[in-house]
Amino acid sequence: MTGFCRKMTVAAIMSLSLCGGAQAQSSPFTPEQINAGRENFGMYCAGCHGDNLTGGGEAPALTGGIFNHDWSNQSVGAFFAFISNAMPQGLEGALTPEEYASITAYIMAANGAKPGTAPFTGKSDIKISAIADGKLVSGVVSGK
Repeated sequence: MTGFCRKMTVAAIMSLSLCGGAQAQSSPFTPEQINAGRENFGMYCAGCHGDNLTGGGEAPALTGGIFNHDWSNQSVGAFFAFISNAMPQGLEGALTPEEYASITAYIMAANGAKPGTAPFTGKSDIKISAIADGKLVSGVVSGK
């Protein structure tokens, strides 16, 4: 390996470690939205998707492998658009934009996304895989 290539490899490794890998991008929601989302999820979503987002019956899990497979390449904004038009079943589109935004923030955080500083408004091109790994964060779900 030439000196130039070795320097480039070291620089690439260092930049990856400084960025934190795949979840280096800041999330488009706040801790307050996560907390509000936990409450809203409990009221509007948990009856079908379960208190721990594990799904049940025909309602899919909102964390884990299937969720990650279905949504990781989509944007946070696309997920927001989907749930705000299709959920809760029987009351599709009935929640406020703020309620849908908080539920989106909660689900993203439950999948490993760390909160940022700007409130989520429903618009974001950030890919879910850039901020969340699909692994359930039990502390987010329990609120502890």
